[in-house]
Amino acid sequence: MNQNSNGSFNITCLNGFSETANAESIARNLVCETGNSASSQRKSVVCTGNEFQNWFYVTRIADNKQFGDFSEKLSLNVCQQAVRASSSEVVCTGNEFQDWFYLTRISDGKKFGDRLSFKTCLQLSNTSQ
Repeated sequence: MNQNSNGSFNITCLNGFSETANAESIARNLVCETGNSASSQRKSVVCTGNEFQNWFYVTRIADNKQFGDFSEKLSLNVCQQAVRASSSEVVCTGNEFQDWFYLTRISDGKKFGDRLSFKTCLQLSNTSQ
């Protein structure tokens, strides 16, 4: 995100699209809606992390709560897939290196069930919508 001379911001969304928005739109979470018209719900999670080290966490927008700990960092690609597949209630979180993930409730971070492969977790999060 870069600020323009007129006070607006250039934003690169997780889906690759670019937008220009003012601070109020950003604060009210009115930017970077998904480009998938089949999904009308705004995501309640995004990817945050360190671009140079390529590690990211699934992060709840409402309060900046990062899901996972040091061992649960994700590459940007895997984090984006998890966010895109998330429903309004659940998202996949876990350890990319060991390929174990949990279906995690977004509202409180509760993990459901046992460890899953990323592929299976994505399938389950898609069916919960």
